[in-house]
Amino acid sequence: MKVNSIPLSCIRAMLILSYSFYILGCDSDDPSPTMAGEMMAGDMVAGEMMAGDMMAGEVMAGDMVAGDMVAGDMMAGDMMAGDMMAGDMMTGPICRGGQNYGYTEDFSTLSLSGAGPFTAPQMVELSDGTWMISWLTAIDESPSDINYLHLQHLDADFQAQGEAVQVARAKGGQYKLHGTSNGVVLVWVNQRSELLNNEGVYLQTFDEMGVAQNEPLGVNQSFNVTSIHSAWADGFGGILVMSEAQKISAITFNQMGLASAPEVLAQSNNRSPVVAFTGGGWSVAWLTRPSADSREYDISVATLNDQGEAISEVRTFSEVKASGKLSLAYGNGIYSMAWTFPDPTSLDPLPRQIIGMRLLDETLNEIGRFFVMDGTTDLTLHEVSWVPPSLFAISWSQSPLGGAESILGVSRINQLGQVLPSVIVNHEEHLYTELSLRGNASALRALFTADLNPQPTGLFSSETVVMTAPIAPCEE
Repeated sequence: MKVNSIPLSCIRAMLILSYSFYILGCDSDDPSPTMAGEMMAGDMVAGEMMAGDMMAGEVMAGDMVAGDMVAGDMMAGDMMAGDMMAGDMMTGPICRGGQNYGYTEDFSTLSLSGAGPFTAPQMVELSDGTWMISWLTAIDESPSDINYLHLQHLDADFQAQGEAVQVARAKGGQYKLHGTSNGVVLVWVNQRSELLNNEGVYLQTFDEMGVAQNEPLGVNQSFNVTSIHSAWADGFGGILVMSEAQKISAITFNQMGLASAPEVLAQSNNRSPVVAFTGGGWSVAWLTRPSADSREYDISVATLNDQGEAISEVRTFSEVKASGKLSLAYGNGIYSMAWTFPDPTSLDPLPRQIIGMRLLDETLNEIGRFFVMDGTTDLTLHEVSWVPPSLFAISWSQSPLGGAESILGVSRINQLGQVLPSVIVNHEEHLYTELSLRGNASALRALFTADLNPQPTGLFSSETVVMTAPIAPCEE
């Protein structure tokens, strides 16, 4: 039996739940007692991890009930992506992809310019209800190069307005798009294409029609930046965090891109910084290698004021065994950290991956921990997002080589630590990836890359497009 194209078994679920007891027991940073839980012979009682407790009813990204598996709205039998098949008849329920919360209309395919393929799209809503989108694509003169960063204005129905702006080459696809009260700010790691072009990190502002308001401003001119992340809040400006060979640093900037001097937050053996706005300042998290020969990382967190200056001691969470992407979100006085780590119980040469999550209070004390999803090595965490008024959403994808049975997922966790039914999008023939979310709980919008003709090599085809769909509570 398969659930959302991710094979699970009672043995797998039992091992995952068993490991939760191990991780709680070995984490010296957590003073809370060991979780209570139940296992029944022959059947698995579904477990939900919340604030240190396990409750029957839900497991990770869905429910498992005495032999029948439910993930989002996919049940054992013949229900797929919100459509139920009964013999040769197919009926479409009101809500697709979730239980009372999902997408209720077809995806919109965005008309973007460029030679394709379109990858890593980011989109923000502007004050007038229109949108600005940025993406990476090739250009006609260089069809094998997918690193050119574009920007385009879309109307409220996601139709292109005017010509797209070709901004720069984003090294490694690393860039961030932020909406402001007057337009957008783009932040990217530049990729050198000619001897006259430098590497480094750049900022540029654009008005609501996509017209550049200044020349690109270089805030870092080194060749050593390995990753960046940034955040923006009207009234406060923005912040950029960078990892270089020997340090993690932060730079604040205003709406015109004028930047402060960098604040060094950590040195040596650190990588993958992420940042979130906290209402009056910023919080930064990054991966810290506990020893020079370690293949796994701890997670460190620091809080900064609105000027980007550290105002607290760095808090490090050990034994999280992080090995992949890290993401951070903040809402209503609670932090959410999400990361990936290998399943220590796996016997496969390439271990299964687990997406873990922790909730922290404003003093960075842990108040809950969860396993959100597990899957093979192609399981990818995209981000954890704060979804007003009271949800955290973790977006992920699983896209096997060639795209068969590709899956997108949005796992929702409320502030009480309850894991709500996931929203699942899958397709037997398409490859879905690069999922990001915008909006609030009643009007959430998903944006993703869709390859309509996935290649056995795993590379994007010329039929790759960008799609979007609303996700919201479904009508009864």
